[in-house]
Amino acid sequence: MNIEFTIIEGPDRATYDRLFSEALPQISVERTRLGEENLKEGMWGGLNEASNKIYQMTVDGHITAYICYKDFTYNDQAYRLIIHPTVGCDANGSKAWYYSEEFKQAEQAFDAAQNHAGVIAIHNPGTPAALSMETNFGSYSTIELFTIDEFEGGVFVPFGLPDTMRVMVVTWN
Repeated sequence: MNIEFTIIEGPDRATYDRLFSEALPQISVERTRLGEENLKEGMWGGLNEASNKIYQMTVDGHITAYICYKDFTYNDQAYRLIIHPTVGCDANGSKAWYYSEEFKQAEQAFDAAQNHAGVIAIHNPGTPAALSMETNFGSYSTIELFTIDEFEGGVFVPFGLPDTMRVMVVTWN
């Protein structure tokens, strides 16, 4: 299995629509809170926001994710702050690639090339997306969890996120 992370200028709408449909089971809480169409268009807008960086993941040449991010400093180290991850299936309709050793190696190599110590993700605890991150990343990293208010003096409070959401800091071992 060949997994690649590639920084891109902008996503393809048809591919994004496919990825969003494949990601729906993992983003059920936000879909309920915002409405499916609002969530879909909001995430698309984030992918096209000029201040965000975007990368795509491919598995054996098939696009499996579009993710926008910003560089973020935490504890005097650079991290990749994940915004609007849209993670889908491989060409066989599977997400098993996400739990593979190849994915772990590709992700850590991508972050090393960007001088990132790890990733920061805002999530809804107990959701399929959060549980998959904790299960996957927990096997090869250190995870810290914070409320929106307590992380970095409430830096994310102005974004109007629900106080039920949490900040996950993943530092690669």
